[in-house]
Amino acid sequence: GRWRIVLLNTRNHGDSDWEGYSTMPHYTEDILSTVRFVSEQHLPGKPLVLLGHSMGAASSIYAAGKDRRVKGVVSIASFANIKEMMHDGFVKNKLPGLLIQALLTYIEFRIGEKLQHLSPEYSITQLNVPVLLIHGDQDSVVPFSDMERIFQAGRQGQVEKFAVAGQDHSSLLAEESVAERIDRFLNSKFNRS
Repeated sequence: GRWRIVLLNTRNHGDSDWEGYSTMPHYTEDILSTVRFVSEQHLPGKPLVLLGHSMGAASSIYAAGKDRRVKGVVSIASFANIKEMMHDGFVKNKLPGLLIQALLTYIEFRIGEKLQHLSPEYSITQLNVPVLLIHGDQDSVVPFSDMERIFQAGRQGQVEKFAVAGQDHSSLLAEESVAERIDRFLNSKFNRS
C-alpha cells in the first residue's frame, strides 16, 4: 500500500485496558508509547505522522511536541482550549461558578499540568512540523471556530486547514473529500520512498 497505518485504541477504548477515566496526559502517554514502538520496531527512519479525531486530535498535537520522531500531524475536529471546553461542559450541567473553578484547579493538580499547556492553541506553538487541521462546518460538539483559533496560533506556512461543508463532528470521517485531502497533504509533505 501507499501508506503504512497503525491504528491505536488508547486506554478505555476498544479492546484496551479500562482505567475508569481518560485524560489528555493518558492519551499522550499511549500515543508516545506507540510512536516509540513503531519507530524502533517497525519503521525506523520512516516519517511518522499522527492522525487523531477530537480528543485524539488534540492529544496528537500535544504529543508531536514531545517526540521529534513525529514529523507531522493531521488533526480532525480538535477543540482549541481544553479548559474552555471543560468549563462549558460544567456550565451546561448547571454547576455553580465557584465549584467549576475549584474543579478545574483540582484537575490541573491531579494531572500535574496546566490545562492551557495541553490545549492545541498553545501546544501547536511548540511544533515545527507540518499540520493539517480538518473540521466540519456543522460541528455541534466542538465549535467550527476552534479550527481557526488553532490555525492562527500555529507557525505560518506550516499549518493548513480544510473546512468540510455540511458535516458534523463525526460525520466528516466518512467524507471522501477528507480522505483525499489527507492524501494530498501526506503526498505534498512526505517522501514515501
